[in-house]
Order: sequence, then structure tokens, then C-alpha cells
Amino acid sequence: MDKSNDLDILQTYTWRKIREAYVKQAALVREVNNLVGPLILLSNSCNFYFTCLHLFLGITQGMSDTSLDQIYYLLSFTWLCIRTSLVVLSAADVNVCSKDSLPYLFKYNTQTYNLEIDRLQYQLRKDFVALSGMGFFFLTKSLLLQMGGAVVTYELVLIQFDSTDYNLTNTTAY
Repeated sequence: MDKSNDLDILQTYTWRKIREAYVKQAALVREVNNLVGPLILLSNSCNFYFTCLHLFLGITQGMSDTSLDQIYYLLSFTWLCIRTSLVVLSAADVNVCSKDSLPYLFKYNTQTYNLEIDRLQYQLRKDFVALSGMGFFFLTKSLLLQMGGAVVTYELVLIQFDSTDYNLTNTTAY
């Protein structure tokens, strides 16, 4: 028996088992996503709505003169932003972890490279593993920036369409 041939077979078998374990883990993430997808959608929608509402009311009604109200507004808005960010970032970790091993596979020794490693690389590159809000959005790190941009956009639109213009009452005497 040739020991190098046995070693090649053993390495191929090991990499096949690793690839199959990845496929099973990706299937598990998809199954969990199907079960908690409505909850993710509800949670992120409520966080987005309350962030917009809190910011809109703070801008249009202004913070009151008392320092206690100002501190409360700033602390509650900060807590809302931190909570939303941490929820999105912790769920986005699923997507980040699914891609973590790919750079190491590209650095793998070419002398012991085999078909199973190539298949695993292909699956890691092409397979998108992430939690989602029922398919409407995927929880990735870029979603946090998209939500921030959407909050700013909606706030500008809401401020423009706000029917109570506080500055017009002071300038009518001119």
C-alpha cells in the first residue's frame, strides 16, 4: 500500500466531512430564519419606527428648557440607537462567521489541494447565509448604514411636510 495515496484519501474524506458540516449548518440557519423571520421583521420595523418618531418629535417640538427633560431625551435616543445597532450587529454576525474561513482556504497549501477544498471554497463564495426579515432584508453590517440613511431621509421628508411651522408665527408681523 502506498502511504501517500492513503493520506490523500483521508484528506479528501476529511474535507468532504467539513464541507458537509458547513452545508448542514447553513441549512440550520435557514430553518431558524424561517421560524424567527417574522419576529426579526417586527423587531426591526418597530426599532426603525420609534427611532424616526423620537428624532422627529425631538426636532419639531424641540427639547424643553429643563435640563432634566433634555437629559432624558438624549439618554433615551442614545439607548434606542445603541439597542438597534447591537441587535442588527449581533444578528449580522451569522453572515460574517459564514465567510470567516474563506481567506484561510485561499491560503491553503497547493500541494495538498483537492476537489473537496475547491467545492468548499465555491460554496463559501456563492452561498449567502444570513438571517432575514422574511426575505425583505438581510441582517448584514451594511443594513445598519442603510437604516441610518433611511432615518435621515425620512426625517427630512417629515420635516418638510410638517404642517406646523413654528417660524411663520413669528414672522407674520413684518
